This record gives sequence, C-alpha cells and structure tokens, in this order.
Amino acid sequence: MMGGDHSTEEGSMRKSSFRSAVALAVLLATAVFLVPSPAVAAPGLVYGLYQIIGSPSGKCIADPNASPDNGVQMIIWPCHNPPTSEQEFWAEKHGTEDWELWSNFNGKCLTVLNASLKSNAPVIQYDCTLGANELWRFDNYRIINEKSKLCLTVKNASTDNGAALLQFTCNGGQNQVWTFKTLT
Repeated sequence: MMGGDHSTEEGSMRKSSFRSAVALAVLLATAVFLVPSPAVAAPGLVYGLYQIIGSPSGKCIADPNASPDNGVQMIIWPCHNPPTSEQEFWAEKHGTEDWELWSNFNGKCLTVLNASLKSNAPVIQYDCTLGANELWRFDNYRIINEKSKLCLTVKNASTDNGAALLQFTCNGGQNQVWTFKTLT
C-alpha cells in the first residue's frame, strides 16, 4: 500500500481525542462543585434565593434584629457566611420586567413606606400585596422601584453597619449599585 497504513494512526488519534474529551468533561463537572456561587447582575436574574449585596460596602440588605414586623426599615449589614434567613431574599418575576423581593425569614416584601413617590422615603418590609410600590426593575446594577421610578439607595452613601435603605433619584452613585449572590 502506498503511503503506509493510516488506520492505526487514525484509531490512535481518535482514542487520544476521546480520552482528552472525557478528561475535560470530568474536570468541568468537578469545577461546578468547587466554585462558590457567583454574584450576578440583575439582567441574569432568575426566580431564586439571593443575598443582595451593596457596593462599595460589600454588605447585604438585612432585616434588622430579624424582626417579623411590618414597617421595619431595611439596612445593610455584613453578609453572614453561611447566609442567614434575615439576609436572604427571594426574587420572583411578575410580568415582563417587574420583580418582587421578599424575605426568606418572614415572607415580607421590600417596599417603599406609604407607597411614597418622594426621594428619601424609607425602604421597609411589609406584607406582600403585589402593589407597584413593592415591585422593582433592574437596570445596570440598579434596583428601581416600579411606582416611584427611584433607586434603592444606601442613605448618605454610608458603608456603616446598620445604614438605612431608602429610595432616591437615580444618579449613578455607588450607593445605588447592587449585585445578587445566588443561594439556590
């Protein structure tokens, strides 16, 4: 046969390629279990349980003192690791762009006090009703209240433990930047 027998070489190359593919698949499958849950921007958000982390503080939205009461103003607090339920929020989509954010601890929604349309109105927890004041939209790491069109903001751009959350005119400030760390 002119040029020699290629069938042995081709078979050997196929086996080598197959082994490489299997090794890569095993490596990727193992890596899935070793990599911690990523923080995601809201555009990739799906129904699930999250910690909502503020920038630049790196602190989580929290229910102060794990209160079950309506009207409690939400704060930022160092993220617990492992997470605790007063820092865990379910994100549930309603319609095409609106999301409800509700506490894993007490089932209450993040909402704006008295459905206010004004800047500096406190962001509180309250029984979920699907009112526009408890629906939020996400845009470029900002969380925007559906009713007021104002951004979820850390008061005075504070990074202190216990800094209050409110709604304020969206201005591109770092105290209006949020990421969602996947817990489920």
